[in-house]
Amino acid sequence: MRIVNARIPEDHENEFPPYYRGIKYIGISWINSYFFCPYQIYLEKVKGVRGEVTKEMKHGTEAHLNLQIEHEIAVEEVIGIREALELSREESTGFRFREVRVIAKMDRYRRRYQIGGRLDELLILPDRVVVIDDKPNKHVAEEYVEKFYRGAIMQTYAYALALKEMYNIDRRLDVEIRDRDTGESIIPAREFTSEHEKILIGTLDEMYRILKGKNVPSIRPSINRCRNCRFKDFCDIYARFFSGVEEH
Repeated sequence: MRIVNARIPEDHENEFPPYYRGIKYIGISWINSYFFCPYQIYLEKVKGVRGEVTKEMKHGTEAHLNLQIEHEIAVEEVIGIREALELSREESTGFRFREVRVIAKMDRYRRRYQIGGRLDELLILPDRVVVIDDKPNKHVAEEYVEKFYRGAIMQTYAYALALKEMYNIDRRLDVEIRDRDTGESIIPAREFTSEHEKILIGTLDEMYRILKGKNVPSIRPSINRCRNCRFKDFCDIYARFFSGVEEH
């Protein structure tokens, strides 16, 4: 099967406007931060703390930009998502997009928030749609991969859910975590199921309560996690538990 590198027309980019008025916005990329430490979300999004931009963040931005440039050079067709979904079945053709903007209200779930962001890669095939998220490979032991990338997995679920809401996708939805530098799978493609959807909604509800200021997350501090946090210089929990620890 032929797979075409594609780009969404510029006039389609804002086809789904944001719904900010009266509705809380949850950035899908925040989910990964939430799983690293929910107190980060509270500090940054509620208290307005601006954490430092780390070398890893700069490298990640540069790596994603390079991937996007490579894709743009290889683009063969400019086509909308809806049209690609139709043609993929009619012509047995695949379409590969990068940096696809998604945004969706959660009315179907009777929630007063919306989710949005840009997914790294979208592959539309005749029998399925695959959401791919590029992450740095930390080469953790196989038995810990699921736990280590839990936030990233949940992030791909959110992208899949937003796509489902936006385009009423009627075929299998898969999600995959891929090595940003090598292109190899860290977590191979798996189906986004109704059970995953329920777990995701529970996570989003918890984040919503934090963002509304209704819940200050209670966390168990960890020196290994906290010393790598870009908010540690502004974090009262870090100061309370680890003041002076790193000097010894």
